[in-house]
Amino acid sequence: MKVVVLGAGCEVGRSCVILEHEGKQVMFDCGLHPALSGVGALPVFEAISIEKVNLCLVTHFHLDHCGAVPYLVGKTSFKGTIVMTEPTRVICRLMWADYEKMGKTLQGQTKIGEEGYAMDELITGSGLFNSEDVKKAFEMIRTIDFHEEIEIDGIKLTCYGAGHVLGACMFMVEIGGIRVLYTGDYSSEQDRHVPKAEIPPIDVHLLICESTYGTRIHDERTQRETRLIRSILNAVDNGGKCLLPVFALGRAQEILLILEEYWKANRRLHRVPIFYISPLSSKALKVYETFIGVCGEHIKRRVQQGENPYHFTHIKYAPTVDSVRSHLLRDAPCVIMTSPGMLQGGPSRDVFEIIAPDNRNGVILTGYTVKGTLADELKKEPDVIKLEDNIIKRRCFIEQISFSAHADYNQTRDFIDNLQVPNVLLVHGERKEMKRLHDKLLEDRPNLSVFMPEILQSVTFNFKRESRLLAVGKLAKELPALCEEGKTVEATVLCSGDIKRVMYKSELPEYFSDTCFVEEELSVEFPYSMAQLRSSLDTIFESLEDLNIDGTECLIICERVKATIIDNTLKLTFKSNPLSDMIADVTTIAAMGINRLTRPSLDSRIDYDKFFKTVLIYLSEMFGTLYTIDEKFIDPNSYIESIAVKKDYWFTIDTNSLPDPKSLIIVEITDIASGTSIICAINISDRKVICDDLETKDRILGVLKRVQMALLPVSL
Repeated sequence: MKVVVLGAGCEVGRSCVILEHEGKQVMFDCGLHPALSGVGALPVFEAISIEKVNLCLVTHFHLDHCGAVPYLVGKTSFKGTIVMTEPTRVICRLMWADYEKMGKTLQGQTKIGEEGYAMDELITGSGLFNSEDVKKAFEMIRTIDFHEEIEIDGIKLTCYGAGHVLGACMFMVEIGGIRVLYTGDYSSEQDRHVPKAEIPPIDVHLLICESTYGTRIHDERTQRETRLIRSILNAVDNGGKCLLPVFALGRAQEILLILEEYWKANRRLHRVPIFYISPLSSKALKVYETFIGVCGEHIKRRVQQGENPYHFTHIKYAPTVDSVRSHLLRDAPCVIMTSPGMLQGGPSRDVFEIIAPDNRNGVILTGYTVKGTLADELKKEPDVIKLEDNIIKRRCFIEQISFSAHADYNQTRDFIDNLQVPNVLLVHGERKEMKRLHDKLLEDRPNLSVFMPEILQSVTFNFKRESRLLAVGKLAKELPALCEEGKTVEATVLCSGDIKRVMYKSELPEYFSDTCFVEEELSVEFPYSMAQLRSSLDTIFESLEDLNIDGTECLIICERVKATIIDNTLKLTFKSNPLSDMIADVTTIAAMGINRLTRPSLDSRIDYDKFFKTVLIYLSEMFGTLYTIDEKFIDPNSYIESIAVKKDYWFTIDTNSLPDPKSLIIVEITDIASGTSIICAINISDRKVICDDLETKDRILGVLKRVQMALLPVSL
């Protein structure tokens, strides 16, 4: 067996490791280097015959692990299969598309801000692939569930939870009876939004392990959270601003949860706004909400209590730096979270240049910093910073409080001990840190073989091929006695791949049969149209196909689940497997959500005036100024259009007094990114909402229902 490192050998960035054994080749991760540009940011693909690579296994969605995949499929001769978990697949699409748009912007083909793009996760500064490459890469992906065992081209795969970020996994690969575990980035520490890394319950011949933090040991999580809050308060209590550069996805969600929790518990901070500049992350939060099942126990408990932990009250999303520039220039405190985490450019660099000269302001580095980036330079606290086109005199304070979800020395040592693995190959670490870890592991575990190859350096391992027979059935029960008596027995060996089962010939039919599938059908009451269901699922699933089968309208979801609506009943038909089950569950939840948010009927036990006034107060808090208009001025055939035209007949509502119950309540919302207006008309008397924007309509219907439920008398 041979291992060749094409990236992340004695460095952090462009993770890419090739495993070669018995004519099979597996590529672990395929990322970009955050401190390099152009083709220099890529793994060294030229060192191998790409067309011979059978699999590309991507552990998670950070660009230093997945960013070069579109280049691999679009610009090289790669013809293999790409494998990752479903959450990683969905978020990778967002990351790749964001990077591709960034390339266009830097080449002058588009402007910052077009199509909602705001240079969210700048990493290399050069467009290495295009939208066609992104599409091709996405189509070549095969997803895998945690603990699912699959076989591709004679290579057995299993994946285990790695912690780190949503959907991150470790890959166990078995070729010819030899098992290799590749960790990717992992963390054995429990946090709010993802579970900690798992330890595979199986013997491993070789562990390929990250070494980001070397022999360093992390502070306790509670201590880091306390330091974070204290440093932020150090800025805002003095009227300053605090910048937290973060990766757009991953640790950002953890820090958002921490800040929301603290701001909620401290009323004095409600006047201090928190801005999260990241259009990419606001999209990805929908993915987080979809994949609650693979989040941590903290998130699951809150969901079971009826909360949406990703709906933030004290954090405001902003698409660009320009949208919050007035706050940055104002003499008032605020907190800004934005990417990229290493300040190479984009929003975080722009904000830093604005706040750096003021000693009341602060920058808190919350993640790992790669050499050659501005974030790494700031750790030295220089008084003067020379940028490509600017010189900055720094007076703001700098703090480093790592929330980077990578294993420290104790976690690495314990992980190796629990696996009882004899061979460890270190990747993804700066040379000095990796060398310290290498030496410390050999000092603490003298019988362990530890390797730390440079880029393009190969390591060869000689393993004895295992050949095992698994006794099953009656033979398994009788085998101990037969061995003790030294008897011989006539039996049959059944080979299936590398698994060899031995049994009595008479039991062969029990262990050799054709594969069958279980087709499931799930029914939910749903007195609505397929268009309403499709609209709800559009924000969740990438693949929705409309079909008409024998005159019946059908919706095919992710090529796995067929949805039909017959006699006010939604029927879902699918072949049973973990992924199809999850898609069906999510679709069912979406349908039930539509059922819950339909127009509520007002209970006769509710005081109507109190209901009316409470709704007005809620709507004014959510959307600002409310207006009213008499229905006689409205064309019933074009409600929203005629309301917009009749602005001269709008009258501002005073929430302390009640307007005519028959009049319409008008809400006008301006989209910050596009500058367009969304108009909604609400008839509170019969709980009817007319709005072309379905998300806003659902929010208003939710208000009507919550107020109605809150005003119902309590049964004793």
